[in-house]
Amino acid sequence: MSKKTERGFTPEELHAIARYRSNPNRRMIEFAQYFEDLDELRAREKIPTTFVSFEVLKGILGGLMRGAQNQTLIDALPATLGEDTVSIPLSVLRDLAGAWDHYCHSPTPNLSKSFGLGGNKHERTVLTKLEQIKIERYYARRIIEERLYANAMRTKISLAKAYENVAEQEKVSIETLKRAYRKQRSHWEAVLLKHDLPTK
Repeated sequence: MSKKTERGFTPEELHAIARYRSNPNRRMIEFAQYFEDLDELRAREKIPTTFVSFEVLKGILGGLMRGAQNQTLIDALPATLGEDTVSIPLSVLRDLAGAWDHYCHSPTPNLSKSFGLGGNKHERTVLTKLEQIKIERYYARRIIEERLYANAMRTKISLAKAYENVAEQEKVSIETLKRAYRKQRSHWEAVLLKHDLPTK
């Protein structure tokens, strides 16, 4: 064995360090090692799989931004993550990785805030807003269907009569249906027009 230098390394060790530092694949080696370490912690149940998944998104985005090829990055991941892959828009990857990064580096981490899913101050959360929109669109669709069905049967019904019929069937107030129809009618009209279907 060679004698250690004043730095505490043998000439062979210094050569190995220099070779490693100048290795053009060094980033990929470190990338792979990072995920091997995470996977080992995941396997020992020290961290959840979701943590690893978000780190993979962040790591792949970072690698792509530095010019690495997508498949090279995928190949460097531990086999335990699976071999099946899909393509997703880069903007989606950026959004998720950016939100995860915000969460990890926030002085007061909050998943809802970082991912933009919480409401501002006294506003409803995104999920609550989405549920409300789904309900409104359902009621608006029912009103439109009621009128289209009447037209198909060669009997016209007024909007007021459609409100009455749907209110009775759905067990909701006419006022609720009117609000939903006012808000969401244009949405359904655009959908029907897109498919060359009548709107009335």
